[in-house]
Amino acid sequence: GWQGDSISSQEATMSEVSAAANAAVGAAAEVVPDTAQGSEASDELAEITLPFAAVKRIVRSAAPGTRFSREAFAGLHRIAQAFICFATDRALHEARVDAEKGKKTAKSKAAQQTVRRTLSTEHVMRFLTVEMPPIAKKIATLFPEMMPAEFKPAGVKLLEQLQEQERAATAAAAAAAAAATLE
Repeated sequence: GWQGDSISSQEATMSEVSAAANAAVGAAAEVVPDTAQGSEASDELAEITLPFAAVKRIVRSAAPGTRFSREAFAGLHRIAQAFICFATDRALHEARVDAEKGKKTAKSKAAQQTVRRTLSTEHVMRFLTVEMPPIAKKIATLFPEMMPAEFKPAGVKLLEQLQEQERAATAAAAAAAAAATLE
């Protein structure tokens, strides 16, 4: 988790989390319905809530040994929910931009209809890289196997190149051995 970072003080970690949370809440204000709009918005939000236990487990693993009040857990639960709504909205925007580009470059109507409408890791990482670079870097580091090539950390790219070279060398050696036995 977050404890493996090179940040030396817990205060710095907590201020980073707080800054990221403030950014998510501020940016998600336009995405998440305001409870002042009536009970309909409140009911909609209740239907898409995250499991409280999962958020609690994530919070505890991010800051082991730290005690949190119920209000802190509730606030972080709400922030996680708002961030997911915000991230989904921004990723959908990136997908719409891709779809528009696909429609403009496609010549026939059949080609225009084949433009994918599926959100991908690339859409999420594209907006995170622009709007929240530290978070994008952290996610790419924690989950390199899920990242498109352009978002993978440099070390992971090098390891993949090395593995590919080793596979090619093994295949070449096997082909040479097979050719030598045929002669």
